Amino acid sequence: MRPPGRNPLKLLALLLAASLGVAQAEVPPAPVPVCAPVPVCAEALAPAAPRQGKRRHKRSALIMRMGPAQHRVLDRYLAPGEPQVIVAKFAYAGIDKDLEDEMVELFVRPGCQGEWRRLGEALTADEGPFHPPVDGVPTRGGQIFFHIPQADRLPVGRHEVYARVAADGTGARGIIEVLPAGTPAIVVDLDGTLTPQVSSEVTAFLAGRDADLRPGAAAALQALARKGYRFFYLSTRPDWLTERARHYLKAYALPQGVVQLAPNALGELKIDAEHYKSRRLEFLRNHGVQMVAGFGDKPTDAAAYNLAEVGLPHFILGPHDAESLRATIAAGGTPIAAWSDVAAWVETLPAARCPIPVATAGSLD
Repeated sequence: MRPPGRNPLKLLALLLAASLGVAQAEVPPAPVPVCAPVPVCAEALAPAAPRQGKRRHKRSALIMRMGPAQHRVLDRYLAPGEPQVIVAKFAYAGIDKDLEDEMVELFVRPGCQGEWRRLGEALTADEGPFHPPVDGVPTRGGQIFFHIPQADRLPVGRHEVYARVAADGTGARGIIEVLPAGTPAIVVDLDGTLTPQVSSEVTAFLAGRDADLRPGAAAALQALARKGYRFFYLSTRPDWLTERARHYLKAYALPQGVVQLAPNALGELKIDAEHYKSRRLEFLRNHGVQMVAGFGDKPTDAAAYNLAEVGLPHFILGPHDAESLRATIAAGGTPIAAWSDVAAWVETLPAARCPIPVATAGSLD
């Protein structure tokens, strides 16, 4: 005799309904993973130079004797799949004298690890346009725009590049970050934001030392780095100070990141600074970088975020007089007196989450 309450037809119907319900249920989207630790480019020794090459022009020997090399490589954020171009400028002495029509060798350390790999060579430019602007950087004398070959394309991640003058072996290094859309980053100004005053770098430069650091800046940025955020250091300083800016960050153990300075001899001032920074922020947004927060020290910094329409919280450090306070608030900025004022905000900010990159063809593995 069948036990009461166990009708096989009813049981079959329940099982069928349950199976249909499982089949029709929406599968929840996979959570975006927490960002992996960002590798630090530990500045490995420059690529070995077996011998110095021959100069192409006699004038180059005179330029090389004018003073120390002031070469610089433009740090860049790139989206997967877009053209990968190394931009660098080669010049000497305090007058930033261009080295024109001379051979430069290009190297890369994928993932900032292992040995240098040679990518190729390029000739520095004469005066006058010879290449479309890259990230808004125009063609100038002494510059190269090197397109990384398809077979050597860099995969998602942080990579160190090195550019060396074949004739005398001097060179400069930089960072290329290939990041999938949605990668979170923090934007930080230098002068008056990290340094105590806007003029601090001028005084330090003349004294041959690093500028001081505002109290609390290192603790705040290091806490953000531990949460997985990348950094974009943006300044209106002239780009011949790029190596000094990188040395400054290293001297105070600030998080490594992309450093971009104004591509001209004098930097950007006043209203030009506002437009320059807004254009840089637009380039970041167009490359898919998710800017989470910005730090500056002037109402023009707040106005730059407004112009770029990036819609992120931006903190403007004081001291603020009445006019500065009014202009900062009018531009959507949050005025603060010191880095310690953002400690609670940093603590409550969740860990950075990075999208899973889509594989692209032709990468260095």
